[in-house]
Amino acid sequence: MADSTPSLTINYEHPKLVDYLRQGWISSYQAIAVVAALFAAMEASIITLSKTPDPDGHPPLRFSSSAYQNAVLGLAYVALILNVGSIVSSLKIIDAIGRIAYRNAVKGTNPPDDWTLEGPNALMRTYGVKGQVRWLMYHCRFCPFNVAWFTPEI
Repeated sequence: MADSTPSLTINYEHPKLVDYLRQGWISSYQAIAVVAALFAAMEASIITLSKTPDPDGHPPLRFSSSAYQNAVLGLAYVALILNVGSIVSSLKIIDAIGRIAYRNAVKGTNPPDDWTLEGPNALMRTYGVKGQVRWLMYHCRFCPFNVAWFTPEI
């Protein structure tokens, strides 16, 4: 009876270029997570500022109408949700990119000969950065750029 479990190649190593791309992508998504966390902290402080009344009885945002305060609060919540989503996406991407060495040791890879014509994205797709990880990458890039649209100017 043949053994149907995949064999694990213990001595598997990525090509150097794949390792460099992998480390670069991990560093980039770590930076995105840090920046998104800073933006989330800023949005949380804006939410606190717009909800806490001043001790002298003035509304939280002086010289503003109730509609403006509600708009600031709503946009700050949207920006906070987008930033938290970006943080979660970037952490999941870092985890997935970190696991590609194990996945390739188990399943193996077969990069196409003409990958240089398609670029680094095609090479990393061959080594396992595809499917759900790609959607997370788009989500992670989408969220911080749209936060600028939702961040209120006080």
